[in-house]
Amino acid sequence: MGCAGVCGVYTARDFVAAPRVSRDGRRVAWLAWDHPSMPWDSTELWVADLVGTGAGCRLEGAHRMAGRRGESLVQPAWAPDGSLYVVSDRSDWWNVYRVDAIDALSAVHGVDSEVGRPEWWFGQSRHAVADDGTVWLTVSDAAGAHLGGVEPGRRECSSHCCGRRAVVVVRGWRLAITGGGCRAVTR
Repeated sequence: MGCAGVCGVYTARDFVAAPRVSRDGRRVAWLAWDHPSMPWDSTELWVADLVGTGAGCRLEGAHRMAGRRGESLVQPAWAPDGSLYVVSDRSDWWNVYRVDAIDALSAVHGVDSEVGRPEWWFGQSRHAVADDGTVWLTVSDAAGAHLGGVEPGRRECSSHCCGRRAVVVVRGWRLAITGGGCRAVTR
């Protein structure tokens, strides 16, 4: 299952970014957009099944999951249970959403602050989903960046100050962030 090595699998759009392979290696999600749009203008989230291995790797069933004219999407991420998350500016703020179905996104924690960053910061993410389903995210406002955790089935967000910029990484039950002025976070 999944692809090993490097192979070109998708060439249908002018620009493609942020490919994310699901944890089981069977699916891939990515962002796409066409000239003259920039990724902060209009972006789409695509998903496909990964079939084959090595040079025989290919995508099957590629389809658009989210994104409409004037909507910017960044930082797709797969959760351990196979659900997909993405940051969208559909509320005029970059917030984290769970992708429930085609064009159906549910806000994880709607807030009038930024969770996303422009796509020129490739490979970074300001949200991640832990093994227990908790969505960890950093929210930026005038006071700085705040680390928060939203547990499954809840919308409340715990908050911890972590300086001006923060990037979140989750591996299993371990949470790592980069930032300035952070205090230890215990849970």
